[in-house]
Amino acid sequence: MGDIKKSSNGQALKGGQQDQKGLDTKETEIKGMESSKIAGLSQEAGDTKAESYQKVDQDLDNHVLNHLEVRYGEWIPPERLTEERQRLAQIRRKEALQQDLAEKFSDLSQQEREAVLGYCSGDERHIERNIQTPSTLLHERLHGLSHPEAKRVLGNHLYEGITEDLATQNPEFFLKLKDMGECYPENRETVTILKARVPESALYEAYFKGDDSRIRGFVDHDLGEGTWAHVKDLLEQAERGNQEALHEARKILKQNRWGS
Repeated sequence: MGDIKKSSNGQALKGGQQDQKGLDTKETEIKGMESSKIAGLSQEAGDTKAESYQKVDQDLDNHVLNHLEVRYGEWIPPERLTEERQRLAQIRRKEALQQDLAEKFSDLSQQEREAVLGYCSGDERHIERNIQTPSTLLHERLHGLSHPEAKRVLGNHLYEGITEDLATQNPEFFLKLKDMGECYPENRETVTILKARVPESALYEAYFKGDDSRIRGFVDHDLGEGTWAHVKDLLEQAERGNQEALHEARKILKQNRWGS
């Protein structure tokens, strides 16, 4: 009948089964403890890494805002600087940013989304984490510090062009890489032409104060009343894909006085 042992409670066990069961249970407990410990260490390491990134991101963001305050503070109301500092800049992995863009901006094509390095939406500032992060952060913080009416007053073409032009004037943050295309090259070219016609301070007033009256004064004085409004209208047509309108706007801005 074979070697049978009975447990103290009368349950029959095959020889050696009781000892093996105890060993298996103990081994399972040990493995469980080890897995928990490893998971805990991994979580701790992940938390530490995330905290390190967050600290670096915050330091960079504060550095950018401090720099912009020193550079353009005379044009920016103190309360706007204070409000912008209270808005969190989220520096994120490309995958996370792309997913967010797909959810929030479904009208953008995949190609258009992949070209986005950062964006502002209300109080949100989202930046892709890459080698261009400092310059992208600078660009988005400039948006936040611009006058609420600046985009309407200037039109999107000039608004984005001035934003990127200001960003490139801060080489401490702006990184130019070989073979990497520029951001808003068409917009910046138009701004360069405009800067040859009006003082740069007039652009600052339009961008940070929402007042383009000095730009209008210079352009209309040289090229005739209503010229500035006409140029802005042409640039808005260019934003809708009309390249002829863009060329015409630039041609007008390059003219000598009164169309000569």
